[in-house]
Amino acid sequence: MLQKKIAETRAFTIDQLDNGIIRVEKKREVELFPSDLDDNYSIYKEFLGGEKGLFLIIFQIDCLSDEDFRNKAADPHRSQIKKAEALVIKSLANRIESNFYVNFHKPPYPIEIFTNEQEAIKWLLSFGD
Repeated sequence: MLQKKIAETRAFTIDQLDNGIIRVEKKREVELFPSDLDDNYSIYKEFLGGEKGLFLIIFQIDCLSDEDFRNKAADPHRSQIKKAEALVIKSLANRIESNFYVNFHKPPYPIEIFTNEQEAIKWLLSFGD
């Protein structure tokens, strides 16, 4: 069993679940900026210790981000630490935007969009070692 790790940034709560999944939840009513991705990436690298990981990203109803944030999120360098990624998105508008993002950028790892966290975890676990 893994030792539980938890971190907080300005915009996210990040924790490593017992099954090794990195769970990232956006805080409510916080606009996202490119620097938020840098903060998260540092934490991911620390949690993963050089390995690739499974990521569970949770966005609540309000998910405001600018184009610079979305472009930085698509940076291929960020893909190097991801084995698979599940996005749990609560709002229809954000699901539509996320579908466009995924189809446009075509990340080099498996990625799916869910409305239910447990279904997302089950899917991610199919990529475990």
